[in-house]
Amino acid sequence: MSTTTVGISPELQVLHDLAGVNRQIAVLEGRKLVLFARYQELRENDGDHATRSVPDELAMALHISSRYAGAQLALAVELPERLPDTFAALQEGRIDVVKARALLEVTEPLNLEDARGVEAKVLPTAETRTVAQLRARARYHRDRADPDAAEERRLYAKRERRVCFQPGDGSGQLTAIGEGDRLYQAWIVLDVLAHQLRAAGDERDLDELRYDLLLDMILGKFDSRVQVHAYLHVPATTLAGVTNDPGILEGYGPITAQRCRELAQGKAIWRRVFLDPITNTVKDVERRTYRPPDGLAEYIKVRDHTCIAPGCMKPAHQCQVDHTVPWAEGGCTCATNLDPLCPRHHRLRHLTGWQITQTAEGTFDWVSPVGQRFTRLPVSILEPVH
Repeated sequence: MSTTTVGISPELQVLHDLAGVNRQIAVLEGRKLVLFARYQELRENDGDHATRSVPDELAMALHISSRYAGAQLALAVELPERLPDTFAALQEGRIDVVKARALLEVTEPLNLEDARGVEAKVLPTAETRTVAQLRARARYHRDRADPDAAEERRLYAKRERRVCFQPGDGSGQLTAIGEGDRLYQAWIVLDVLAHQLRAAGDERDLDELRYDLLLDMILGKFDSRVQVHAYLHVPATTLAGVTNDPGILEGYGPITAQRCRELAQGKAIWRRVFLDPITNTVKDVERRTYRPPDGLAEYIKVRDHTCIAPGCMKPAHQCQVDHTVPWAEGGCTCATNLDPLCPRHHRLRHLTGWQITQTAEGTFDWVSPVGQRFTRLPVSILEPVH
């Protein structure tokens, strides 16, 4: 049953009620986990055979699969023990069970002290972040807490790299498995080429183009090369070998200190990005090597990291740089009046009545057509998402 808030529109009232329902569902999910754990505890008193039966007993009672029941049981037992503050946030309705599970999964490789250290850094802002944002920030702090384990995961992925083929009924699936940062860079090449072909008038959609380009490259029908920009944010102390803090490959996420050093020894053109020493937000991009014609646009994309719509994870280098205050209305082409927007949010802004104000450089206030307000704060690059 909703409670009417005086002075707001019916549309905002519905959104307010939906947020309230989400909080109630989260509270109930927390209560369900308590009951799962309690049932496990009661059956443990009946011996080992009884314990092994618990997932099936719950599955039959709740009409769910025993596999899902087992996963819920594991979450019910592990979450309060390893991340009690996260469990409390779930019980209070501040986060949902999907975010709670994500934080538990990301911190699973860590010892208890380090896992709770990551929790302390990520949880305060988890309520207002998407699951993808929460995972990105948790991964960064996890790899910073245990860089040796992060490097071992990377080396394992390198050792186990492979390409698999799975035939289907008239179709097939070709899958490459290995180091994530290298695969992401390969994806960028396909994506840039696909967009270039679309811009030149090719009528195939982007998925079709990326697929055809990949097969043409492998089968020798396409040998053109394209220069793409992949932004790697890495502390100078990491490159010097003084620390092992991870870097951030924009659009992908954290990569280990050793991988950063390997990339730095390659043929890439490196330029310094100047950060605010307190907030780690971008203040300038060095132009000593060369000053590109679109240097200001590049700075905006590096500064904002992703599309500036709250919650959007689309990398800024795949976005359009737009005027916050339109040029036709007197807006300047300057850092305090430019922002990267992905195609979806660019259309949303211009076609549906959303209003964006840049209240300070890199800080954006969004107001929806029904009056909702959201603030997108400057990005702290080496902590990938606020």
